[in-house]
Amino acid sequence: MRISATPLLAAALLALLLGGCSLWQAVAPAPKAAPHPVAYHEHAVRCLALGREYQAQGRHELARETFMHGLAAARDDAMRDTLARELEATDRIILSNR
Repeated sequence: MRISATPLLAAALLALLLGGCSLWQAVAPAPKAAPHPVAYHEHAVRCLALGREYQAQGRHELARETFMHGLAAARDDAMRDTLARELEATDRIILSNR
């Protein structure tokens, strides 16, 4: 039984191409991951939102206390700065109302 050279050549070429594709993936550099965004502490974010809601309602003492809790829970400088600014603004409102 004799096999024609054309199908054998086609099969060898296909095997070479498929093998080359998998080899290329193995040596190709991995794509660089996007920088991970800063993840704020969930409790600090909730305290910031709740404190601002209390400010809008005119409940400044409660807003101040909520900002203090958030400041204690904050894990990064950006959130600490934001909460500290809100706390200072709330303190000014409280002092001006007295």
